[in-house]
Amino acid sequence: MTPAEYLARKQYAYFDDLPLTTNFSLHGNQWRKRSSRTAEIITPEQYRGFWAYFRNNELCLVGRHTGL
Repeated sequence: MTPAEYLARKQYAYFDDLPLTTNFSLHGNQWRKRSSRTAEIITPEQYRGFWAYFRNNELCLVGRHTGL
């Protein structure tokens, strides 16, 4: 599978385009969007509840490929 085919099979969206409370994957972690600029980590469990700021143009993995 070529890199282009791999990316075509995944579902990506910009952080800015995600509705609030959307679950997504980024940097190997599962997140839930909490505001227009922040998200709360869901997994790994030991970091649950940690919040972080995201750039609006951050490319996030969403949909069935996130493992949620």
